[in-house]
Amino acid sequence: MRKITALLISALMCLDISSCAKTDAKYATPALTSDSTEFITSDSAKQSESSDVSLNIPDSRKNLRSGDLPNDTVAVIFYPTQPNIGNAYIPDDQVAWKTAISNATKHMQDKKYDVFPYADMRPIYFIWQHDGFDESWTLANDGSLWGGQNTPDSELFKNNYIAPEDATELAKLMNQAYERLEINPVEPSQINDISKAELIVKDKSYVIEDPDSVRKLEEVLKSGKRQTGTGCSFEVLRLYRKDGSKIDIAIATDGCAVWHSDGIYYKYGENGKA
Repeated sequence: MRKITALLISALMCLDISSCAKTDAKYATPALTSDSTEFITSDSAKQSESSDVSLNIPDSRKNLRSGDLPNDTVAVIFYPTQPNIGNAYIPDDQVAWKTAISNATKHMQDKKYDVFPYADMRPIYFIWQHDGFDESWTLANDGSLWGGQNTPDSELFKNNYIAPEDATELAKLMNQAYERLEINPVEPSQINDISKAELIVKDKSYVIEDPDSVRKLEEVLKSGKRQTGTGCSFEVLRLYRKDGSKIDIAIATDGCAVWHSDGIYYKYGENGKA
């Protein structure tokens, strides 16, 4: 208990340990699907849940890791809140994807930047290793693509850009994958009216119910500022709202003051320190 409490303290800005209580029930983290526990969702996510496509996600979405991709295959990469879900999805229509990529990259431009515009990126990208090239492209909110091509001995993906008007076909496929994967990041503004928090570590859960501690936790999490990803380890933090709805986020438990939701990362606290 002491070790888990220490992790909880690190993740939740050193809240009072007296408010942390272990539950006895076993817990199996569910996938974020339409038939699992209710979550706060946007209108677009609700629409995707009701579609036939979103209910027919292949097993590769749940099990495949990005390090185990087959050769010459386009794979969509995402970062799910739930840690038991794989982070690679292989679209069925590989020909459509490869054709769209080839068409779009004919218009690839060199566009230098001092700081990569992560705040304008959607939490999804694809990779395709073929013919001695590695390709990786991230979709921006405006429909443009950022990333590029590199060979094993060249510089990593940077400075390559495809304008929205040249990326229409590929952006459509990426948006379809985004909806099919039911990616629906929780934003800091949605963290409100919290009555209880539950840190889920493997098959155990640790609960904060003390009102003052819950209030402090809510203030800390909702003040998060978007940042790039991190190599820290994450566990699920389930937040219970007073109206009975629940929110799942992934929170770092090894000293990083960071939480993420479906690949959108936020740092909290002064200078991102717990």
